[in-house]
Amino acid sequence: MTVYIGLLLVCATWAVSASLLLVRELEQRGLAVNIAWLRLALFQHLQQYRRITRQETGRTGPLFYHYVIPLNVALVATLAMGIAVGF
Repeated sequence: MTVYIGLLLVCATWAVSASLLLVRELEQRGLAVNIAWLRLALFQHLQQYRRITRQETGRTGPLFYHYVIPLNVALVATLAMGIAVGF
């Protein structure tokens, strides 16, 4: 159980760090990002970042994956923890 909780904390830290770096990248490209509404608009900013990096390089930028992967790992870890506990 402790391993799952540790993994969830790592995933949360990874996703928060990636989201802050993603916002910084958008601001450097001239897009306005309201920090107060960041939690509500994060998926919109994620799509903006994906679209912009695809237009610039033809590929999705790495911060997109650095946000999506820990969320999926956290989902799997939560499900595994639920199974291990017996829910």
